[in-house]
Amino acid sequence: MKKTIFTLLTILLVVGYFMYNKEPSIDIEKSIKSGSYVLYINIPESDGEKVTFSQTGKFNDKKFTNAGFGIVNSNTKGSVVALIDEIEQLGIRQFLLPFFVNYGGSGTFLYLGLFSIEKNRVEHLNSMFIGDRVKLLNISAIDNIKVLLEYNGYKKGRAMSTIPDEHRTLNLLVKDKRIIKETLN
Repeated sequence: MKKTIFTLLTILLVVGYFMYNKEPSIDIEKSIKSGSYVLYINIPESDGEKVTFSQTGKFNDKKFTNAGFGIVNSNTKGSVVALIDEIEQLGIRQFLLPFFVNYGGSGTFLYLGLFSIEKNRVEHLNSMFIGDRVKLLNISAIDNIKVLLEYNGYKKGRAMSTIPDEHRTLNLLVKDKRIIKETLN
């Protein structure tokens, strides 16, 4: 009887220890939308420039945040729009966030950014270029490592002033704080 009680108490202590020391889950999307975390993006193809977002808006019932930036050695202004309704959480502290960058010309370039939350601040780890003037359809993470990204792009030779209608799928991996292209259809 004493052995049974001792075994039960040991099991309860071990379970209690792991329950108590379990890292808390963070609702990243809610935290970004509420402004609990300051979101910044390193602008791809720039000389280390970054934008910090301070306000959110809605368009077609989708929440986004945007910011402008000056282009080095130019009078041209660019802009970044992050689609915060499309955040895809990867585990407890990492997430994917699609964003569009316009460098002041006619192109609007879609990137997928990898971010982490460490010590109550967001860190932009890596970005991957997806396409110019494409329409994002879906992002879904599988096992916090594999990512399926679906979007509509343009057929070769098609005018970019038309609506993108060629369905494309990217199979991506998140590895060593980077987004890596697995295959392209």
